[in-house]
Amino acid sequence: MDVLPRRPRGNAAPTKASCRIGPPAAVYGVGHLVADIHEFTLSHRRQTRHLLREREDPEAVAQIVAESIRRVFDYPGSFAETLAQHAARFGFKRGDGLALLRWFLSLVGDAEADVWMAAAAQSVSDSGRSTSAGEP
Repeated sequence: MDVLPRRPRGNAAPTKASCRIGPPAAVYGVGHLVADIHEFTLSHRRQTRHLLREREDPEAVAQIVAESIRRVFDYPGSFAETLAQHAARFGFKRGDGLALLRWFLSLVGDAEADVWMAAAAQSVSDSGRSTSAGEP
C-alpha cells in the first residue's frame, strides 16, 4: 500500500515533501496506530512493508493489510509477494508470503480471509514469485 497518493488530490500542486502527523496508513483511513512521532517524507512513498522493517506491532500491520484489501487499495497477491521477504522473521518458510498473509488475516479474523487467500494464491501461482502457504 502506498502511503502517499501518486497524484495530488483536487487542484493541489505536486510537492517534493510532505509533513505527516500520524501513522502512514491514516492517509487512507485504515488501521488504528497512534502517532508517537511526527515524520517528514521527502519525494518517496512509504509502504506497509516499512512497518514490518520498523518492527511495528503485527496486529496493527494485520489490521492495515485487511482494511487495505477490503477497500481495494491493493490486492491480496500483491501483499503476499511483498510480505514474502519478511516471512522467515515471523517463523515461516523463507519467501512464504502466502503464509504470512494468512497469519495476518487470522489475527484480524476477517470473514473474507478465505476469499482473499484464494485470490492471493492464484496471483502468486500465476506470477511464480512465492512459495505455497505453510504453517509457522
